[in-house]
Amino acid sequence: MTATVADNALLLEVIAGPDGLDTRQRGVPAGRYSAALAGGVEGLRIAVVKEGFGHPNSESDVDAHVREAAQRFAKLGALVEEVSVPAHALGFPVWAAIRGDAACVMLLEMNGAGIGHEGLYVTSLIEHAMGWRKRADEFADTLKIASIFSRHTLDRYGGRFYARRRICAGAYARATTPCLRAMTCCCCRPCR
Repeated sequence: MTATVADNALLLEVIAGPDGLDTRQRGVPAGRYSAALAGGVEGLRIAVVKEGFGHPNSESDVDAHVREAAQRFAKLGALVEEVSVPAHALGFPVWAAIRGDAACVMLLEMNGAGIGHEGLYVTSLIEHAMGWRKRADEFADTLKIASIFSRHTLDRYGGRFYARRRICAGAYARATTPCLRAMTCCCCRPCR
């Protein structure tokens, strides 16, 4: 989005923070990102999540770049330590089930709007979205598959995967609490 880190910090100061519409942003203050640029990383504690590397679908060059970045932070004065979060291996399957549940419930049953939150409800958009039932054959195959998977997991397991998410999140918090940041590979394929 920007050519430099400094430009990106300025951009974030303009676009970050609550927009009054998206309930996921409630109570999240915008930061002074450009002011943080001069502070350096000395004393910053960074956790490198051991289980975040070497997966069958990860790429060795991406793993290497993340590890190199951790070493660079250490040379700049950050306290970098490797931590173990065994629940990390459950991350993708748990996310896939939750994402599928969201596709089925939020996109289809709730017509993309959901209920019970403080966000914006555009009734005309909801009314238009209700028409999907007459045109479901036009859905992308990925949405059809996610919907079938979602219906199956909801019918068979209920909200069990949300409970697993909380367990995984708790394991991350316990392992990384002494640190201010956690590093792991978040990209399966490098941009080309």
